[in-house]
Amino acid sequence: MSVGDLLFYVMDAVIIGMLVKMLMTCSKVEVEIKQGLRWLIPVLFMAIAVFSFIKFEGIFRYIQAALLTVMAVMYWFMKTGLTPDGIVMIGRFVPYKKAGSLFMDENDHTLHFQFKGSTEIYYNAAEEQAIREYLEAHHIKLAKKKKDGTTIQRVDPTANKKKF
Repeated sequence: MSVGDLLFYVMDAVIIGMLVKMLMTCSKVEVEIKQGLRWLIPVLFMAIAVFSFIKFEGIFRYIQAALLTVMAVMYWFMKTGLTPDGIVMIGRFVPYKKAGSLFMDENDHTLHFQFKGSTEIYYNAAEEQAIREYLEAHHIKLAKKKKDGTTIQRVDPTANKKKF
C-alpha cells in the first residue's frame, strides 16, 4: 500500500464521518423541504467511483469505488427542512436564534433567513401551507414586509416560543 492510497483512505474516513454526522442531523427534520438539484452530488460521487474503478488497480480500486458509492447513497438521503429548534440545510443545522428573521416570499417560493449572509431555501408551492402551519405550531414568528413592500421588519423568530 502506497502513501497515496493511505491518504485516500484517511480522506474517505473523514468524509464518511462528516456524512454520518450530517445524516444524524437530517434525521431531526420534521417538515422536509424538497430541493431541486439534490441528485447532482450523488451523481458526481458515482462518476468519481466509476473513474477510480477504471483508473486504479488492485484492491484499492474496489475499496475506493465501494466507499464512493456509500458516500453517494448517504448524500442521497440528506434532507433540508424544519425542526422544532432550527433549520436543517442538507445536514447543516441552523438554530432559529442564529437564523435571525425568517421571511417567506410567496412570489419566489423562498424561505429567507440569515446564515453567513442572506440564505434562501426554495420550496414548492404545495409545501408552503405545511411550512406555515409547522412554524405556527412551534410558535416561530415570520417577519413581515413593511407597507411599502421594500424592506423586511426584523423579528426574533423565537420571541414567543414557549419554554419548557
